[in-house]
Amino acid sequence: MPRILVVVASAAAFLAAGCMGDDETATKREQTSAEKSTTTTAQMPPPSDFAAKPAGLSVELSWSPPSEAVETFALYRDGTSLARLPGARTTYTDTGDVRPGRTYSYEIEAHAGEAVSQRVSVSVEVPTPPLRAARLEGDFSIKTRALSKSGYGEYTAPTFGWSFRPRCGEGACDVLWRDLHENRIHAKLERRGAHYRGSYTGPFTIECEGVGSTSSVTLELEVTAARADGSTWQATRFEGTLSQSEAAQLGCAPSQAKFAVRGRQVM
Repeated sequence: MPRILVVVASAAAFLAAGCMGDDETATKREQTSAEKSTTTTAQMPPPSDFAAKPAGLSVELSWSPPSEAVETFALYRDGTSLARLPGARTTYTDTGDVRPGRTYSYEIEAHAGEAVSQRVSVSVEVPTPPLRAARLEGDFSIKTRALSKSGYGEYTAPTFGWSFRPRCGEGACDVLWRDLHENRIHAKLERRGAHYRGSYTGPFTIECEGVGSTSSVTLELEVTAARADGSTWQATRFEGTLSQSEAAQLGCAPSQAKFAVRGRQVM
């Protein structure tokens, strides 16, 4: 019996010793894991002076780098990744689907190896540009309504298809107006704010005894609606007047008419 007790006690001591070894090993693993965790989540100073400024249909971001060397900067817009930039960059312009009248939240963080800074955030509201800044470009369907007329037998208010080509690379400026069905009908329209004005002389919509009459046409337009099209503030509607007159010829009396004009961009 004593031997049996000794054997049992030895086995218990052995198991206790084994358990003690496992505890020490587990403790060391936890310490090592904690050290690694500390290393992988090491932080560095964040960028400073983070600012956002609207510029038309884009947002200009700027910041100052932290005192420590930076490998890359990570930018976010409304919580979604926006760009990853070299550590030497201190500015970025967001031109991707920026809409007028909306507020955007931007964040930035610095990276160097496994070290990551805290995110710095800033919010900015993108204002709606004025109608005078809208670019008049593309094809428009035109409806007219007679305001006054004289000297015509029968003359129903016409409909048109007009095209506008800006005389500059971007933004609002003078345009070349052209009729989509009669290319010879065209003129330069000078811009003044949201207003456009120009004149044309030549064949238009009137005939006298089967012969096309020469008309003097004055066109005055004002942009009344616009929308964001990528990074362009695009005119989508306008209103105005079209005045025309014809001298007496071939036995036809002099004539004149004035129409209200409404144009809508063809998508």
